[in-house]
Amino acid sequence: MAWACLLLAFAGFGAIAASMDRHCEDLLRREPPARTRRLLRGAGYAVLALALWPVIDAWGPSVGAVLWLGALTMAALPLALLLTYRPALARQAVCAALPLGLLAWGLAA
Repeated sequence: MAWACLLLAFAGFGAIAASMDRHCEDLLRREPPARTRRLLRGAGYAVLALALWPVIDAWGPSVGAVLWLGALTMAALPLALLLTYRPALARQAVCAALPLGLLAWGLAA
């Protein structure tokens, strides 16, 4: 369940980063319209909230919330490094993180 939470958090942060001026061209290869940015931001926050579910389901609300906060930290650091030094690899990793996170969650359940 921890892998599912980590991958979903990575995907959520990637969607939020794609909605920002600084990273949208690196991740999307184009300048999206304002509506697309709002949708990406909302989807990113929704996926971050979804990442809380598998750890709460596995470890309960108290430990799950702490693990979720740790997963948010562990997901943000590699994404920040990838966006800085390897934006093309960041795009591929963000695109792969959501389906892999959902797969990990499905296999663990």
